Amino acid sequence: MRSVPTLVQTEIVIQKSRFLGFLDHVESESEAKAILSKFKEAYPDATHHVFAYVIGSEREIQRASDAGEPSRTAGMPVMEVLQKQNLTDVIAIVIRYFGGIKLGAGGLIRA
Repeated sequence: MRSVPTLVQTEIVIQKSRFLGFLDHVESESEAKAILSKFKEAYPDATHHVFAYVIGSEREIQRASDAGEPSRTAGMPVMEVLQKQNLTDVIAIVIRYFGGIKLGAGGLIRA
């Protein structure tokens, strides 16, 4: 299993929607929830705060949320990336600022 030692962030713009991606190390579900709350406070005007986290040596805690995006188009694709990369003890947060153009389910999943 792999993890990240510190916060990693990236940004991408797709059809005028701005996506901010963050990956951080966590060791408990309460720590993951605290980090998510911190990001919601830091970006209160964002349209969505999508997240997924995997915690534990056996990856026993796994949670994901679409955060208002269409069902299974945001949180689950983020979770799948964490799983495919064999990551644990991480939280991934994707903050979206809607740019006025609907991306559709496929566009959200690719984003």
